[in-house]
Amino acid sequence: MLVLADAADADLPARLGPIEAELPAEVTVHLLPGDPYRLPVAVKAAGAAGAPLFSFVGLPGAVTPKLLAAATNGRAGELLLHTGDSAREVLVSAGFPLVAEVAPVLPGGEAVGVVAFGSRSDRSLEAIRDALWAVGADHGVRYRDPLDPTGTTVDVLGDPDLEPLAHELLTELRAGGPRPVTELRRHTLTATVYRAADANQALADLLDAGEVRRERESGRLAGDEIISLTR
Repeated sequence: MLVLADAADADLPARLGPIEAELPAEVTVHLLPGDPYRLPVAVKAAGAAGAPLFSFVGLPGAVTPKLLAAATNGRAGELLLHTGDSAREVLVSAGFPLVAEVAPVLPGGEAVGVVAFGSRSDRSLEAIRDALWAVGADHGVRYRDPLDPTGTTVDVLGDPDLEPLAHELLTELRAGGPRPVTELRRHTLTATVYRAADANQALADLLDAGEVRRERESGRLAGDEIISLTR
């Protein structure tokens, strides 16, 4: 594990100590001086080129092409990014086919930038979104879509209001025609702040309301099952 930090974070070694103590014996932590833009140098120095890489990067400024190239790491990387604004376009351009992002809003109403995740794995995408919701529920954080001009926030504590998601799924079906459940779950993760499991519940609600229909008459919604509009 490589940790890049500037000199201003003087207490970082002390904070890392308890975390390092809980890691498996084969995992070591190396603290390196420097800002996030030195990630390409750190990856090269660690001999990690081409290896699976998970990067968590907090950036006060712009995301640079060199940093993104290091994070994608020869198509074997994933990037969790905390920055000031939407990073969807730059992450897609960098080679991450699956991008999800949320704009956290603290209990007092303070906006704290955007958390974005770039990956090639649906499973990773689901895991990160579930983790963000768990953190939000623990700390009273609400989420909004950074590209939503209305600024509508979603409360992640308890059972969420799925009406906005149901509306989004209907819009997606009108635009693209019948779709398998897997694609609608992926759309939920990449185009909304909701979880993949919420997509299943929203689809169940739409089925009950007669807004959509499924291939099979009953049973659990399978990933390959096609969902289409009823009208």
